[in-house]
Amino acid sequence: SKWSLVQLMKLAINAITSFSSLPLQLVTLMGIVFLIGSFVLGIQSLYMKFGGNAVSGFTTVILLLLIIGSTLMISLGIIGTYIAKIFDEVKKRPRYIISDKSSCKHMEHKKIDQNS
Repeated sequence: SKWSLVQLMKLAINAITSFSSLPLQLVTLMGIVFLIGSFVLGIQSLYMKFGGNAVSGFTTVILLLLIIGSTLMISLGIIGTYIAKIFDEVKKRPRYIISDKSSCKHMEHKKIDQNS
């Protein structure tokens, strides 16, 4: 086709984001997974510290960064979901597509005849 790779990528991103809020939900889900993982790593590092096998380095800083980053991902996902719902309301797309229209002109004539 005549479309460049960049144009095709823009079309794919537009198609994904126009009809679904799944990417926003995935961000929230990834944030929850990272938060659980950081709590597991925190418990493991506390267990190793009390066991006498403390890991040297910036364990606390890394754990705090993981917790803050995952909390930010969850927050962004929630805010994004709200914005997606607002966007859906503003678009006012129909819930269904009408494939064929039929006219009821003969019904209009009957109404006119009854009124006279």
